[in-house]
Amino acid sequence: ADRLVKRLLANRAPLRRNLKTALGELTKHPLTDPEQLAAIGIGFGGTAALELARDGADLDAVVMFHSPLTSNPPDDAKNIRAKLLVLRGARDKTVPDAQVDAFKAEMSAAGVDYRIVDFGGVGADFSIKTLSGDASFEKTYDAAADAGAWRATLEFLAAVFDRRVNVPHPLHPRRDYVPGAR
Repeated sequence: ADRLVKRLLANRAPLRRNLKTALGELTKHPLTDPEQLAAIGIGFGGTAALELARDGADLDAVVMFHSPLTSNPPDDAKNIRAKLLVLRGARDKTVPDAQVDAFKAEMSAAGVDYRIVDFGGVGADFSIKTLSGDASFEKTYDAAADAGAWRATLEFLAAVFDRRVNVPHPLHPRRDYVPGAR
């Protein structure tokens, strides 16, 4: 998977083209309101959502869960029309502080409306239960961070769309799922 991600990010033009095609198809779906679009991604999915925004896609919001924040080229941030929410573990070594600082500088220079929420004491992939206990990459599920990140996501989307948002958690799609509950 890492090799594929590196290959996709080495030449972002085909990735962006495919993402825009997929977004175009989604906007045709009868349950989609093309006037209110958000992209939510976890890990590489968050990076892909950010790439879509950097390419100028007509998105209102982008939410990224523990996603790399690299940029190529950095001045593509000027194309972003969406508001951004970045949710990360404060101990996430896969997204070092230097990368976060560069992202902040890039977004600020472009005038992008963004916010970053760090969850203290947790590392990468804190919302993915299946990786719980995999210390090789410091990937550990954290129920409190997962619940907090999902609450922050729903509050962010409600503010962007100026209405209550009820979206199932992407990793726990049961409608009755509450992060952290057993």
